Amino acid sequence: MTINDPLNDIEPTQPQRLRASDRWIIFDIETGSQDEEVLKAQMPEFTPAANLRDPEKIKADIEAKKARYLSQAALSPMTGKVVAVGILQSHGDPLLIHGEDEERVVREAVEFITPLMVDRVSCIGFNIHGFDLPFLRFRAMVHKIPTQFWTRYTGRAYWAEKFRDLLPELVMGRDFAGYNLDAVAKAFGLGGKTGDGAHFHETYKKDQKAALDYLLKDLELTRDIAKRMEVIE
Repeated sequence: MTINDPLNDIEPTQPQRLRASDRWIIFDIETGSQDEEVLKAQMPEFTPAANLRDPEKIKADIEAKKARYLSQAALSPMTGKVVAVGILQSHGDPLLIHGEDEERVVREAVEFITPLMVDRVSCIGFNIHGFDLPFLRFRAMVHKIPTQFWTRYTGRAYWAEKFRDLLPELVMGRDFAGYNLDAVAKAFGLGGKTGDGAHFHETYKKDQKAALDYLLKDLELTRDIAKRMEVIE
Protein backbone atom coordinates (compact mmCIF):
# COMPACT_ATOMS: atom_id res chain seq x y z
CA MET A 1 0.00 0.00 0.00
CA THR A 2 1.39 3.39 -0.97
CA ILE A 3 0.91 6.21 1.50
CA ASN A 4 0.86 9.60 -0.20
CA ASP A 5 2.48 12.49 1.59
CA PRO A 6 -0.22 15.21 1.75
CA LEU A 7 2.49 17.84 1.28
CA ASN A 8 4.07 16.23 -1.78
CA ASP A 9 2.70 18.66 -4.34
CA ILE A 10 3.74 18.85 -7.96
CA GLU A 11 5.96 21.87 -8.43
CA PRO A 12 4.39 24.57 -10.62
CA THR A 13 5.88 24.85 -14.10
CA GLN A 14 5.73 28.65 -14.03
CA PRO A 15 6.92 30.99 -11.28
CA GLN A 16 4.07 32.08 -9.04
CA ARG A 17 3.65 35.35 -7.18
CA LEU A 18 3.49 34.93 -3.43
CA ARG A 19 0.11 35.92 -2.09
CA ALA A 20 -0.92 37.21 1.31
CA SER A 21 -2.50 34.50 3.41
CA ASP A 22 -5.87 34.92 5.12
CA ARG A 23 -5.37 31.74 7.19
CA TRP A 24 -2.25 31.76 9.29
CA ILE A 25 -0.58 31.25 12.62
CA ILE A 26 2.40 33.15 13.99
CA PHE A 27 4.56 31.08 16.33
CA ASP A 28 7.64 31.58 18.47
CA ILE A 29 9.47 29.43 20.99
CA GLU A 30 11.30 30.38 24.17
CA THR A 31 14.00 28.17 25.59
CA GLY A 32 16.01 27.60 28.72
CA SER A 33 19.00 25.53 29.75
CA GLN A 34 18.71 22.00 30.94
CA ASP A 35 19.41 21.24 34.61
CA GLU A 36 22.97 22.03 35.67
CA GLU A 37 23.63 18.39 36.55
CA VAL A 38 22.75 17.37 32.97
CA LEU A 39 24.89 20.15 31.51
CA LYS A 40 27.90 19.22 33.60
CA ALA A 41 27.53 15.56 32.60
CA GLN A 42 27.54 16.59 28.91
CA MET A 43 30.21 19.27 29.27
CA PRO A 44 33.16 18.71 26.90
CA GLU A 45 36.75 18.68 28.08
CA PHE A 46 37.91 22.26 27.61
CA THR A 47 41.53 23.04 26.78
CA PRO A 48 43.23 26.39 27.37
CA ALA A 49 44.48 28.69 24.63
CA ALA A 50 47.73 27.33 23.19
CA ASN A 51 49.70 30.50 23.99
CA LEU A 52 49.04 30.34 27.75
CA ARG A 53 51.78 29.15 30.09
CA ASP A 54 50.90 30.60 33.48
CA PRO A 55 48.90 28.02 35.54
CA GLU A 56 46.53 30.69 36.90
CA LYS A 57 45.81 32.04 33.43
CA ILE A 58 45.27 28.50 32.14
CA LYS A 59 42.80 27.82 34.94
CA ALA A 60 41.01 31.12 34.34
CA ASP A 61 40.74 30.43 30.60
CA ILE A 62 39.19 26.99 31.18
CA GLU A 63 36.77 28.40 33.77
CA ALA A 64 35.73 31.15 31.34
CA LYS A 65 34.98 28.53 28.67
CA LYS A 66 32.92 26.51 31.14
CA ALA A 67 30.98 29.62 32.12
CA ARG A 68 30.33 30.45 28.45
CA TYR A 69 29.12 26.89 27.82
CA LEU A 70 26.65 27.14 30.70
CA SER A 71 25.45 30.65 29.80
CA GLN A 72 24.76 29.68 26.17
CA ALA A 73 23.14 26.31 26.90
CA ALA A 74 19.63 27.61 26.15
CA LEU A 75 20.61 28.38 22.55
CA SER A 76 21.30 24.78 21.55
CA PRO A 77 18.80 21.90 21.45
CA MET A 78 21.63 19.67 22.69
CA THR A 79 21.89 21.55 25.98
CA GLY A 80 18.62 23.51 26.10
CA LYS A 81 14.93 22.80 26.39
CA VAL A 82 11.67 24.34 25.19
CA VAL A 83 9.99 26.28 28.00
CA ALA A 84 7.20 27.97 26.04
CA VAL A 85 5.61 28.04 22.59
CA GLY A 86 3.41 31.00 21.70
CA ILE A 87 0.89 30.98 18.85
CA LEU A 88 -1.25 33.77 17.37
CA GLN A 89 -4.05 32.67 15.04
CA SER A 90 -5.90 34.39 12.24
CA HIS A 91 -9.03 32.54 13.33
CA GLY A 92 -8.82 31.96 17.06
CA ASP A 93 -7.46 33.19 20.37
CA PRO A 94 -3.74 33.35 21.23
CA LEU A 95 -2.34 30.11 22.62
CA LEU A 96 0.56 30.04 25.09
CA ILE A 97 1.86 26.55 25.86
CA HIS A 98 4.39 26.63 28.69
CA GLY A 99 5.80 24.86 31.71
CA GLU A 100 8.76 22.93 33.10
CA ASP A 101 7.49 19.63 31.66
CA GLU A 102 9.19 19.95 28.28
CA GLU A 103 7.70 16.78 26.81
CA ARG A 104 4.16 18.09 27.38
CA VAL A 105 5.01 21.55 25.99
CA VAL A 106 6.63 20.13 22.85
CA ARG A 107 3.93 17.51 22.29
CA GLU A 108 1.07 20.01 22.60
CA ALA A 109 2.83 22.46 20.27
CA VAL A 110 3.66 19.85 17.63
CA GLU A 111 0.19 18.33 17.75
CA PHE A 112 -1.34 21.79 17.33
CA ILE A 113 0.93 22.99 14.51
CA THR A 114 1.17 19.82 12.38
CA PRO A 115 -2.53 19.47 11.38
CA LEU A 116 -2.69 23.17 10.47
CA MET A 117 0.44 22.96 8.34
CA VAL A 118 -0.84 19.81 6.60
CA ASP A 119 -4.14 21.66 6.03
CA ARG A 120 -2.24 24.41 4.16
CA VAL A 121 -2.40 27.03 6.88
CA SER A 122 0.66 29.31 6.72
CA CYS A 123 2.85 28.79 9.81
CA ILE A 124 4.91 31.96 10.07
CA GLY A 125 7.71 33.21 12.28
CA PHE A 126 10.86 35.30 12.41
CA ASN A 127 14.04 33.26 11.88
CA ILE A 128 12.12 30.03 12.39
CA HIS A 129 14.25 28.22 9.79
CA GLY A 130 17.37 29.22 11.66
CA PHE A 131 16.26 28.66 15.25
CA ASP A 132 12.68 27.77 16.23
CA LEU A 133 12.06 24.86 13.85
CA PRO A 134 15.45 23.10 14.25
CA PHE A 135 15.26 23.48 18.03
CA LEU A 136 11.64 22.36 18.34
CA ARG A 137 12.05 19.42 15.96
CA PHE A 138 15.22 18.20 17.71
CA ARG A 139 13.53 18.33 21.10
CA ALA A 140 10.52 16.53 19.60
CA MET A 141 12.84 13.75 18.44
CA VAL A 142 14.36 13.56 21.92
CA HIS A 143 10.86 12.84 23.26
CA LYS A 144 9.92 10.56 20.32
CA ILE A 145 7.24 12.95 19.09
CA PRO A 146 6.70 12.58 15.30
CA THR A 147 7.28 15.52 12.96
CA GLN A 148 7.37 13.55 9.71
CA PHE A 149 5.51 16.19 7.66
CA TRP A 150 7.71 19.09 8.75
CA THR A 151 10.41 18.47 6.16
CA ARG A 152 10.66 17.47 2.52
CA TYR A 153 13.54 15.97 0.58
CA THR A 154 14.42 16.58 -3.06
CA GLY A 155 18.09 15.71 -3.01
CA ARG A 156 18.42 18.10 -0.08
CA ALA A 157 16.34 18.54 3.07
CA TYR A 158 14.05 21.57 3.26
CA TRP A 159 11.39 22.73 5.65
CA ALA A 160 7.84 22.15 4.44
CA GLU A 161 6.58 24.98 2.27
CA LYS A 162 3.94 26.17 4.74
CA PHE A 163 6.64 27.05 7.28
CA ARG A 164 7.29 30.61 6.17
CA ASP A 165 10.23 32.50 7.62
CA LEU A 166 10.06 36.30 7.44
CA LEU A 167 13.81 36.85 7.91
CA PRO A 168 15.12 35.49 4.58
CA GLU A 169 12.28 37.28 2.77
CA LEU A 170 13.43 40.54 4.34
CA VAL A 171 17.12 40.20 3.49
CA MET A 172 16.58 38.62 0.03
CA GLY A 173 20.01 37.04 -0.13
CA ARG A 174 21.85 39.68 1.91
CA ASP A 175 23.68 39.11 5.19
CA PHE A 176 21.33 38.56 8.15
CA ALA A 177 23.49 40.72 10.47
CA GLY A 178 21.43 43.38 12.20
CA TYR A 179 18.08 42.02 11.04
CA ASN A 180 16.78 40.82 14.39
CA LEU A 181 13.15 41.11 15.45
CA ASP A 182 13.75 44.10 17.70
CA ALA A 183 15.68 46.10 15.08
CA VAL A 184 13.23 45.39 12.27
CA ALA A 185 10.21 46.25 14.42
CA LYS A 186 11.80 49.56 15.41
CA ALA A 187 12.75 50.34 11.80
CA PHE A 188 9.11 49.76 10.80
CA GLY A 189 7.94 52.09 13.57
CA LEU A 190 6.26 49.27 15.49
CA GLY A 191 8.11 49.73 18.77
CA GLY A 192 10.55 47.20 20.16
CA LYS A 193 10.76 44.09 22.26
CA THR A 194 10.09 44.30 25.99
CA GLY A 195 13.01 42.17 27.14
CA ASP A 196 15.70 39.69 26.16
CA GLY A 197 14.88 36.10 25.25
CA ALA A 198 18.22 34.98 26.67
CA HIS A 199 16.77 35.60 30.15
CA PHE A 200 13.31 34.16 29.46
CA HIS A 201 13.64 31.08 31.64
CA GLU A 202 15.03 33.00 34.61
CA THR A 203 12.18 35.52 34.29
CA TYR A 204 9.64 32.71 33.90
CA LYS A 205 10.74 31.11 37.16
CA LYS A 206 10.48 34.43 39.04
CA ASP A 207 7.53 36.13 37.31
CA GLN A 208 5.58 33.88 34.96
CA LYS A 209 3.21 36.63 33.82
CA ALA A 210 6.06 38.97 32.85
CA ALA A 211 7.71 36.20 30.83
CA LEU A 212 4.50 35.31 29.01
CA ASP A 213 3.75 38.99 28.33
CA TYR A 214 7.19 39.20 26.72
CA LEU A 215 6.40 36.18 24.52
CA LEU A 216 3.04 37.63 23.51
CA LYS A 217 4.69 40.93 22.56
CA ASP A 218 7.18 39.09 20.34
CA LEU A 219 4.28 37.34 18.61
CA GLU A 220 2.47 40.62 18.05
CA LEU A 221 5.58 42.27 16.60
CA THR A 222 6.09 39.31 14.27
CA ARG A 223 2.45 39.52 13.16
CA ASP A 224 2.73 43.26 12.50
CA ILE A 225 5.94 42.79 10.49
CA ALA A 226 4.24 40.04 8.47
CA LYS A 227 1.37 42.40 7.69
CA ARG A 228 3.78 45.17 6.68
CA MET A 229 5.51 42.69 4.36
CA GLU A 230 2.09 41.70 2.94
CA VAL A 231 2.66 38.09 3.92
CA ILE A 232 -0.66 38.00 5.78
CA GLU A 233 -3.84 40.02 5.43
